[in-house]
Amino acid sequence: MAIFKGAGVAIVTPFKEDLSVDYDQLEKLIDYQIENGTDSIIICGTTGESSTMSHEEHIEVIRACASHVNKRVPVVAGTGSNCTDEAIYLTKEAQKAGRCSSSAPYPASSAPTLTSSLAGSNRYAASFSSFSATTGPFSS
Repeated sequence: MAIFKGAGVAIVTPFKEDLSVDYDQLEKLIDYQIENGTDSIIICGTTGESSTMSHEEHIEVIRACASHVNKRVPVVAGTGSNCTDEAIYLTKEAQKAGRCSSSAPYPASSAPTLTSSLAGSNRYAASFSSFSATTGPFSS
């Protein structure tokens, strides 16, 4: 059974000249994508600026996106980290913001053994109940 159908758009995190997040521009980007038919919004993903934001900024951007989308389309929050505890923390915060899904891919710089991968994934998954979370390497 598919959780999502169609195409999701990874939203860039816009910043102001002072390097603070530009929430007005973020809302405009989200609205543009929804008005033009995207099936889901991906926020703070691995292709964006999430690795350069503080935890507070990361969580606030997820909250702002969730609030502005207001259930018009599903939102996928990027909550991956090189640290399992950090990924769990970010995912729990995304869950509090009302996310329907979280994406926490394996760290790009890691080459874990199968045993290590399963242990990390099981620890991650065991931290949540009734919350859709995707982990691991993806292939088409």
